[in-house]
Amino acid sequence: MVEGRLLLSYGLLALSAFLVGFGRLQWRLLLWIFVGNVAVLALIGIPFKYSGDYLMLGVWRMNESYFYSVFIYHNHWCAYALLGLASVIGLGAEIKSTRVRVLLTLMGAVIVVSAPISVSRLGTLAFAGFLLLACLVWLRRHWQDRSRLFRKGLLYGSCGLFAISAVGLSVVYLNRSGPGSVGQRSWSYIIKSNPFALRISLVEDAVPMVAERPVFGWGYGAFGAAFRNYQRKETIILFNEGRETRYDHCHNDWMERLVELGFLGFSLMVLPVLWGIKRLIPVLSKIEASRYWIFLGLVALWVFASGDMAFVNRSVCGVAAILTGFVLNIRGLESGKS
Repeated sequence: MVEGRLLLSYGLLALSAFLVGFGRLQWRLLLWIFVGNVAVLALIGIPFKYSGDYLMLGVWRMNESYFYSVFIYHNHWCAYALLGLASVIGLGAEIKSTRVRVLLTLMGAVIVVSAPISVSRLGTLAFAGFLLLACLVWLRRHWQDRSRLFRKGLLYGSCGLFAISAVGLSVVYLNRSGPGSVGQRSWSYIIKSNPFALRISLVEDAVPMVAERPVFGWGYGAFGAAFRNYQRKETIILFNEGRETRYDHCHNDWMERLVELGFLGFSLMVLPVLWGIKRLIPVLSKIEASRYWIFLGLVALWVFASGDMAFVNRSVCGVAAILTGFVLNIRGLESGKS
């Protein structure tokens, strides 16, 4: 019952943002607050990541070393920060002040570098892909004015590299002068393993659950309890920091929701968004730059959710619901009004 009400609350947030929306000033203010929040959280997470102890912000005891900043799981942090990065680019595309753009570049660089610092493989790949897309779009839009493209690219690129270098050197200092990162999770360790094969196996294990209850599903929030009867032996026991692990989640948002809600409930959740996207695509070139980039960030997040449970985190889900509702609000654009 509680889980169902939580899902309904996210839907109401999205619906409110879609129907009511924001004024231009309100929207800008919301994005600035969000970007500032993400940048601050990215910075304050660094010293505690290398404190040598399983303490979030030096206060709360964590069972595993996957925490970053105020997020228990680093992939959830990267999903949240991905929307923050999209907001940074969106604000930078709308604001013409060079000084403000430099500030946004510094904030964006801090957000970007937090992904590899958190040792999130999926998050780092998502950030790399999104930044590549942003660079390609920027080059395409400014290719005709190559001299300006070079000057601006040099300025913002230098600012971004400065911020990344400063944060990187701080991490090196903290890692060498202090206890270092807790747990076994490091890039040298995870680069040798392949978690994606296991996650595909978990999706395969969940397929019979869909086949058994295809229409109404198993109930929202019931995946973990039901999955124990369907998980194959080779994926039940894994040595994770000396413990045996059973999976309570599918590590794929879309598959887990399909299992829990069935095709009926899953359709009620997904079809309104697909309908909104269908209406948005023809007028995508007319919307504000901030909404354009946040839409791309949301698409990146939806792809991200097929590799991990991004929307299990309430902060990610709440922010995504509000942003999705507003971005898909295109009243006045279909008729050619600006």
